[in-house]
Amino acid sequence: MKKLTYAIIAFLTIVCTSLCAQTAGKKPTVVIVPFEAKSSGIGQDDCDIVTESFESEYARTGSALVVNRSNLEKIQKEQAFQNSDWSNNDKTAKLGEALNAQQLVFGSLRFYNDILFVTVKVQNIETLAVLASVNERVKDTMELLDKIPSICNALIAQLGGTVDSVKNSGISDKQYKIGDIGPGGGYIFYASVSGFPVYSGDKMTICHYLECSPDEVGDNATWCPCTQRPWCNGETNYAIGAGKKNTENILSANHSGKTLYAFNCAAKACAEYSTKTTKPGEWYLPSRKELELMCNNLRESGKIVSNAYYWSSSQYDNNEAYCQNFNKTWYSTSCKYNNGHVRAVRAF
Repeated sequence: MKKLTYAIIAFLTIVCTSLCAQTAGKKPTVVIVPFEAKSSGIGQDDCDIVTESFESEYARTGSALVVNRSNLEKIQKEQAFQNSDWSNNDKTAKLGEALNAQQLVFGSLRFYNDILFVTVKVQNIETLAVLASVNERVKDTMELLDKIPSICNALIAQLGGTVDSVKNSGISDKQYKIGDIGPGGGYIFYASVSGFPVYSGDKMTICHYLECSPDEVGDNATWCPCTQRPWCNGETNYAIGAGKKNTENILSANHSGKTLYAFNCAAKACAEYSTKTTKPGEWYLPSRKELELMCNNLRESGKIVSNAYYWSSSQYDNNEAYCQNFNKTWYSTSCKYNNGHVRAVRAF
């Protein structure tokens, strides 16, 4: 842990907190650009119906204000804005200002080896920086239309759309709010109306809540038992919902022939955790973003009182992984062979 790193992270935390405070409670206004065919065999009718269906579903989630198509076309005409201008930062910024919009959604369709590849990206309208992206493979347009709700949910989850209380009719009629006891016996620390994708193996499930274990499942545990540089590479992600797949990748990684135990592998400790209403395998080591939400939401409510460092399942590189300081509420990195505390997470 380097003091300079802490100072930089602390400064960035203050800046981000200030920016978030200015935009708290405001839904972004979004321009959905007509989906584009990137290869032959995809007709304009296909692109139009996919665009219309996506626009309708994205608006239905309630996470953003979608610009009406007629308003978009009117402003484009007034500014002599061409379809080729979407890659021009200055022109898109002026268009966004006229529409009072902050985000663009681009979609493209491409056939390759009889498989339809779909890419959807959310970009900042001023800088064109990518804020979220989803890639899907389907057999045809009809299957893609069935996938649009999950694509929208995945994008919104990456953008961090949350609410304090939601009703998840697919799991239970009970409503949960931050700090409640969940069905697994843990503390609810995240809730999403639109849902977020959780990957396990080759399957994807849309979940609406995250709960953490009521107690620590390990202290002074290492991230992995590797003792020589470079240590293992678990191919991990930072996002909400990524912790499940991260944990699976860590457990299946090459750890220099070492045997994994709960005390020498934080992911193993979480995978083996269970409660009266859950079984081993349902819980996992949280991703960096999930751990950050756990710290911020449960520390404020007093459900977790700790000044320790906790492991996330997101690695920084082959040698270090991300951890969260529950005292200073910022994340940092630590050598995978160092000791840290562990809380398990469950999505439902």
